[in-house]
Amino acid sequence: YLDAGNANWAKPREMAERLKLAGVGEAHGFALNVSNYVATDKTVAYGKQISEALGGNVGFVVDTSRNGQGEAPDKAWCNPPGRGLGQAPTTETGDPLVHALLWIKRPGESDGECNGGPAAGQWFLKQALELARNAKL
Repeated sequence: YLDAGNANWAKPREMAERLKLAGVGEAHGFALNVSNYVATDKTVAYGKQISEALGGNVGFVVDTSRNGQGEAPDKAWCNPPGRGLGQAPTTETGDPLVHALLWIKRPGESDGECNGGPAAGQWFLKQALELARNAKL
């Protein structure tokens, strides 16, 4: 799966063109929302628009590891407070284009030294506990 960012990053047709150039036709599909907080319904709608621009049959996976409370105010992306775990990983999505919901970004892994977090990629206990407390499984 090729990383295709998130629904707030690029317009669907622009992302489709980028994916074509990157060789999405040789991949299983594309991945959305990796390490981000965009809600699953918004992400799936975005993925379907990208798929349509690619011919309508390119599937995708969605990272739900931190989107249980949706986007943070001002679309903050670096350890924003108040977030929660999203839907549990599954391949039973009810939609043939949505291959799986996954926890790609390990819950509790810091985005960087912001909002009290340690360096990027390091364990951030406070965030891990908050994600669990605010889960929308």
